[in-house]
Amino acid sequence: MFKLAELRHDHIFEKFVIIPNNNKKEYSNGNCPYCLGNESMTNATVLALVQKNGMLKRVYDDSEEINNWCVRVFPSNNPIVTQDTDTTYADKPFAKEPAYGHHYILALAPDHRSPSKLSVEHWTNILVALQDRIKWLYSKKGVTYVSVFMNNSKFIHPHMNIVTLSSIPPIIEKTAISVHKYIDEKGSCPICDTVKYESNSSRQIFATNYFIAICPWASTHPYKFRILPKKHTVNFTRITQKDIDDLALIIRVTLGALANTIESDEFNLVFRLPPEKKQSKQFHWCIDIYPNDNEASILGDEFGIYINRLKPEDAASKLAYSSRREFAEIMGVK
Repeated sequence: MFKLAELRHDHIFEKFVIIPNNNKKEYSNGNCPYCLGNESMTNATVLALVQKNGMLKRVYDDSEEINNWCVRVFPSNNPIVTQDTDTTYADKPFAKEPAYGHHYILALAPDHRSPSKLSVEHWTNILVALQDRIKWLYSKKGVTYVSVFMNNSKFIHPHMNIVTLSSIPPIIEKTAISVHKYIDEKGSCPICDTVKYESNSSRQIFATNYFIAICPWASTHPYKFRILPKKHTVNFTRITQKDIDDLALIIRVTLGALANTIESDEFNLVFRLPPEKKQSKQFHWCIDIYPNDNEASILGDEFGIYINRLKPEDAASKLAYSSRREFAEIMGVK
């Protein structure tokens, strides 16, 4: 029996829990549905970036032109939210509502190349596609928040999840409250202050013209780092092409540094974006990247307390050294 996805509210501990429907699709033929040539195994393309005559072209359907795509976006075959709605709502203590939203997959490349080995130009294309989709999703009715996250593993095709929600997630809500409380007390943005104080500190990993990468003062995971825009900005959808090019460079350098340092390509990546439609909830956005680490998950998920056995300063030192080597290699300097 088909069941709609549910969004359940835990009003005691301020958590949301999504209960997806039970129609998960499995692939038993051994082929990867996200690879080039297997487009028929997924839902129809909504955006593909295609190299044609030396130019990058945006294609918004499954026409023959996508045969040479480098980045592709399509609705997930196993969405955790649904665009179908019903009238099944419930109030406290067992509050729930339909988990209404969109769930898209952004395939980073037509093959299984590691994200840490993709070119800077390719990362630029990824960010262009991501910006396009976020902007489009916020134009849709019922979209309150767009989340972007990635769990990279050697067992799966590298991809990002783009999931919309009809409510602001609790952590984003708390972040907005904390940021505005800081602004009221200090008269300045906490992220801007972080950029100011961490520039050239022992926790800085790498910096470009418009971005800085640091290991946060209170890092929740070993080798976790955060990429921050140097300039105060609350809308990822409004950053310029120069910003995107610069962001692609720092993502590529730091991912390469992380992979070389921990000798693994398994990591989580999360865009910490404010809800663009809620002016009162705006804050300076950033990106968090950290290795998969199971030890911290139970205390972190259940109590908001994290275990980190590596000082951020020590992690930053190793990542900074590896970032310089990675940057030199990208630039062709020996």
